[in-house]
Amino acid sequence: MADTLRARSPDKPGAHPKSTKRVVISCSLGPYGGAETHVYWLALLLAEAGTHVTLAARSFAWPPSWQRRLRAAGIRLVTTPLPWWRYAPHLRNLWALLVWPHLLVPRSYDVLFAAGSGSFHLWLRRFVRPGGWRIYNEVLGVPPRRRGRVLWRYVRLLQGVDGVLVYAPSVATALRANVSFAAPLRVIPPLHGGPMVGHPDEEVAGNSRVWTDSGTRPLRLVYVGRMIPGKQPGLLLDLWPYLRATLAPARLDFYGDGPEVAPLHRLAVVRGWQGEVTLHGRYDQETDLQGIFDSVDLLVLPATGGEGLPLVVLEAMARGVPAVVTSVGGLQDLADLAPEVSVVAPRPAALATAIVQSARQLRRGDLDHWRLRAHYRQRFRYDVIAPLWRNALLEPDLFWRASDAQR
Repeated sequence: MADTLRARSPDKPGAHPKSTKRVVISCSLGPYGGAETHVYWLALLLAEAGTHVTLAARSFAWPPSWQRRLRAAGIRLVTTPLPWWRYAPHLRNLWALLVWPHLLVPRSYDVLFAAGSGSFHLWLRRFVRPGGWRIYNEVLGVPPRRRGRVLWRYVRLLQGVDGVLVYAPSVATALRANVSFAAPLRVIPPLHGGPMVGHPDEEVAGNSRVWTDSGTRPLRLVYVGRMIPGKQPGLLLDLWPYLRATLAPARLDFYGDGPEVAPLHRLAVVRGWQGEVTLHGRYDQETDLQGIFDSVDLLVLPATGGEGLPLVVLEAMARGVPAVVTSVGGLQDLADLAPEVSVVAPRPAALATAIVQSARQLRRGDLDHWRLRAHYRQRFRYDVIAPLWRNALLEPDLFWRASDAQR
């Protein structure tokens, strides 16, 4: 199936006819993250097709290099001047309600694309022309809940759109099981930059590290992502006494920023693990990610919920780096990539067992990084995924209304 979805890169002249559509993308854009990376590449993809793209973000914390590239591509940025902190959301909403009607022309856009939950997307429907499309992209793995029930605002959001996109089949199944809505539901993996250097669909060199050795070189485990409680980076420190004793010599590296960095750093110092556990803090996706994955052996993601399909796993696959992940959200759909990707229940004992097993397979040379890269190229490469996103937003009448056989 993947071969039938391949298309020429949109960056090559004449690859696709130019679009005259007007698309507004609604989202909240924090620092580097999976959803932010996806929206970044999606906006560039649409702009390269000739689309008039407006990126409307109530919060905007992207690095200057990304902002410059978006503006150079002709993408209009509409945001608020308020800071990225927890008491600002209501103020940002108020600013948008008062100011954005003077910046966005009502009933002028062909497509409203909303990434991430929030009833604010419903307000933006007034800027879509009659007969236009309102498309929602669920970036997480489960619907937002309060006291065990799906938020009514979220249900109202899904009932007010014309199409819903998710990153993985298991997320689609969970969404249909928990929320009643009439809009068609489609699965497309997220866009990302692959090696995050040069052209987004550039061939990845792959991890050249020789994994079979005498066992004297420390095995390097790595966590890459936001350092927040929901992603459970602290669980790896809880497991470290067992892992260091079982896998010695071994190292544990954390790359990412967030509220968990300081307490985990203090814990590592108190327990005397400074030489084994390192918290590197924020990293640059475009300049640092290649070097990070070239120097590690095994990616570990211990999240207990809230994941759609984390881009860091796809980025590791592109470089041939195996992973141990928990079966939350769309990650459970990677189980067929075993043994290079080990998907386990989100329980500490299961995670520890899987890490040890994968580490031993690495040292024996049983994991094939070329096979992992082949899986990535077939299912997640930019030139496989980009045509689907382009058609979903620029040819919505055909993409959403055609039968599966026609598509």
